[in-house]
Amino acid sequence: MTVSYQYDVASSTSGGFTRLLFKWRGSLYKLIYRELFIFCVGYGAMSVIYRYVFNEEQKSHIHNVEGRLEATANSSRTMNTSSAMQD
Repeated sequence: MTVSYQYDVASSTSGGFTRLLFKWRGSLYKLIYRELFIFCVGYGAMSVIYRYVFNEEQKSHIHNVEGRLEATANSSRTMNTSSAMQD
């Protein structure tokens, strides 16, 4: 079945393009809006907790964990690159 969006495009307003994206049946936004909403709420909550609840010692601990995770990610990236070069 063909769905025509010509009228919606021709009579667009300031938020018309965004509305058109959500009307589109195969819209990517329709597929991910729940997960995106949950991610944004979780990220916001973690940000508020980090900024306003944690003291300096707890923030320092978070930075230490972050450094270890980054080092692990970098070493695994290096291993993957070097093993790919050997082939």
